[in-house]
Amino acid sequence: MSYGAGIAFELLAVTQDVRPQMPGIDRIGVFTKYPVPMSIEKIYPRSPLESMAGWVHLPRLIDKVRLHLAGKLPEDYQPNYLNKGFDARWLETAEVDGEKFVEVVKKSLTDGQVCDWVIKNVKVSDRVRNRFKDYIINYGREGDEVRAKLKQRKEESGIADREDIQCFVDYIDADEGRI
Repeated sequence: MSYGAGIAFELLAVTQDVRPQMPGIDRIGVFTKYPVPMSIEKIYPRSPLESMAGWVHLPRLIDKVRLHLAGKLPEDYQPNYLNKGFDARWLETAEVDGEKFVEVVKKSLTDGQVCDWVIKNVKVSDRVRNRFKDYIINYGREGDEVRAKLKQRKEESGIADREDIQCFVDYIDADEGRI
């Protein structure tokens, strides 16, 4: 089943700029006389702001698991994978074991199947889910230590001048090219 899930994710990850180029077809599907080379780009998981079953970050976590299973999760994402950051916070808040969640994603061909599993098996209140959402969308806005960490990350990424980046969700979306 993971083979099918990998194929499905690959298809979702292809964009106009990076889709494989067939000889004689250019980037926008126009026939050309000469082959057009394919460009390779890092595949990013969805934004932490995307939600599923009432949970922000869940679609991103699913993407990270699929990328990891396919051996394509970027190296700089590995340290936080499941055991730190927003991933660990989601698993802890949802009261889900990381290995169990990986198995659920591995056995699922679609996000809908994972969503159904979450709805059936994650039994936390709306209040808890909303507190998690508030935590995610505000992380980096409060606390001197966390603001300093955000400032450092922005500097390391060459986007220190971006005033629109006020929290880590903004930083992630900017770093991955969404904003």
